[in-house]
Amino acid sequence: MMNGISPVQAMLRRAAAGHTDNSDRLCAGLFGSSSNDESRKQRTGHVAKSLALLIGVSAMSAQAAERNWYAGIEAGRSDIYNPSVSGISSSSDSSDAKGHSNAWGLNVGYRINAYFALEYGYRRIFDGNLSTLDPKVSTHDVSLLAYTPEFRRISAFARLGVSRMHDDGGASFVLPDRDSTEAHFGLGANWRASERVNLRIERIEYANTYWSRGHVLQFGLGFSF
Repeated sequence: MMNGISPVQAMLRRAAAGHTDNSDRLCAGLFGSSSNDESRKQRTGHVAKSLALLIGVSAMSAQAAERNWYAGIEAGRSDIYNPSVSGISSSSDSSDAKGHSNAWGLNVGYRINAYFALEYGYRRIFDGNLSTLDPKVSTHDVSLLAYTPEFRRISAFARLGVSRMHDDGGASFVLPDRDSTEAHFGLGANWRASERVNLRIERIEYANTYWSRGHVLQFGLGFSF
């Protein structure tokens, strides 16, 4: 023994000292000297803030993507024209009449992605006078909407679908009500006012009503949820 320390203890101390020196050199090589501790802390803080911001943005994007359902209300003006109703002669005043009416509707839809949506709507497209007739036309519509990419929150869209249409003659003489399945199509523009609110203007053309043809020009207000 030397100075009360055995050779084994001396070997262990030298090994421990060598391990410490190697660890210090390794840490210094990876992170710099101890004089750079403050810089490392600053870099670590910046990285943590960047990660937090990235996680927050990702969470907001995921939350927005989950708002695929929407519902809305519509109001506008409609026209029906060139009626071809059985029992009305072609020489009558009403055979070439054209009528205007207020129109309104409700809709609910599912936004599949940024470019396509499926939508159901109930619309009262005509409720007014047409010469000697007082027709009332309502529809249950199922549509596919196709959107263009947004530019400054505005996108154009096209609509194509089928309508279950109910026509009520509403005349002073008896005309049978009629239910039929017809096609419709439309063109419009959508403005995303906020994350949840959308405004749109659209014209929908109905291929065939009791009164031959009709269209609706309408404004809509929609809410995503």
